Amino acid sequence: MHTRFEPLEKGTLGGYAQVQRVLDHSVGQIVALKRPTPNVPEAARQLEMEIEVLSRVQHPHLIGLHGHGTDVGGPFAVLAWIEGSTLESTLSHAPLIEDRVRKLLTQLMAALQALHQADYAHGDLNSTNVLCSKDDHATLIDLGNAASLSMPVNRTTGSIYSMAPELFDYQPLSVATDLYALGVLAYQALTGQLPFQGETKPQVITAHHRHLRVPLRECCQASSELETLVEDLIAVKPEQRTAALRVWNPAC
Repeated sequence: MHTRFEPLEKGTLGGYAQVQRVLDHSVGQIVALKRPTPNVPEAARQLEMEIEVLSRVQHPHLIGLHGHGTDVGGPFAVLAWIEGSTLESTLSHAPLIEDRVRKLLTQLMAALQALHQADYAHGDLNSTNVLCSKDDHATLIDLGNAASLSMPVNRTTGSIYSMAPELFDYQPLSVATDLYALGVLAYQALTGQLPFQGETKPQVITAHHRHLRVPLRECCQASSELETLVEDLIAVKPEQRTAALRVWNPAC
């Protein structure tokens, strides 16, 4: 008798989770089986948070949750299997042309809006947490660092290169911190490089606080409208980020 999950390839083990492509015999589908990394207490909490969020929020550009439970291997989440590559992998070959960046931004903004309307901040948007399929369909993944917007948490979380300046001052996750991370991702997609850099963590934090980056216009050829959007999204002031979306027209 077979078990419910039949491994189809070797899983990948990260700091907080291990993910494996498996055949779920209960539904006859190929899925992603996600379990917390053993002996890492924070890993179990992150999986619980991801299950909570995805149980409440469904969106075409957000990873789908098919189920969850506990077996002899411990707690698990059954997620949609996405054929594609991370945005980080895609950008390792070359930056994206403007039309693809606009499409990417539109899709990710929609996914973030669904999360925000459900009272959650993603908390860790970066190029490793976006899957891109061959038809340029973007899927936002890894919700373990999410947090409720109505019960804000003060913690430095996520990729240091994508964190809004106020997070380093122990301000809570917010809509504006997600938008900042989206702006960093858009800058990276257009140029192939991160806007805020440094050889040490303090240097990266200083770059965020002082807005030390090469202006987008000096790194790539983008329309003035898209350039303004990206620069506003990575602004130091949170209110400038949230205001940016009110005037952006992705069709331009």
